[in-house]
Amino acid sequence: MIICFTCVFFLGKGKEENEVTSDDVVAANTNKSLYTLGVFLAMATSWVYSINAVLNRSLSNYHYVIIMFYHGLLGIILGLSLILIAPFFNNNISHYSEGITFFSYSRDQYLKMLVAVMFDTIGVNCMTIAYQSDGSGFVSLLSYISIVYAFVGDLIIFNEIFTIIQILCSFTILGIIVGVSVAKLKLKV
Repeated sequence: MIICFTCVFFLGKGKEENEVTSDDVVAANTNKSLYTLGVFLAMATSWVYSINAVLNRSLSNYHYVIIMFYHGLLGIILGLSLILIAPFFNNNISHYSEGITFFSYSRDQYLKMLVAVMFDTIGVNCMTIAYQSDGSGFVSLLSYISIVYAFVGDLIIFNEIFTIIQILCSFTILGIIVGVSVAKLKLKV
């Protein structure tokens, strides 16, 4: 697990293009602030997912459909709250209704959002069932494979170019996941 986490750190570090070479100080500060915020939120999310894994595992005596229902219900409440509260923090609008952006997207954007939400919902549901079915540590380790899939997606969809360290870290994570899975299957047999 520690090796995988270290590899994730190096995967996120990436190329040294994070340094802004622009003369525009405001743009440089904004990019650095957004990068810092992104790293902080990614670390916070990993803690949230870890807590969620342990809690879902502790709720294994409840049917998973009940847990998924509350995931969805809370998601709707939080999402609608953010949509309704966000206009109060936007200084570029003159009227509250201009800030509600719920119906201001193209058909293509709605389709992408729908597909993303569908896959996210399937992922949350599958992870809930997985955490209730097996140990939190093993399921969490298997979830590292999503990093490899994300890198393949970046390569295919966004034509991203990776460093040797990133490729080696991806293969290290993949090797550890396959090795632990094989070892666990042999122990069960």
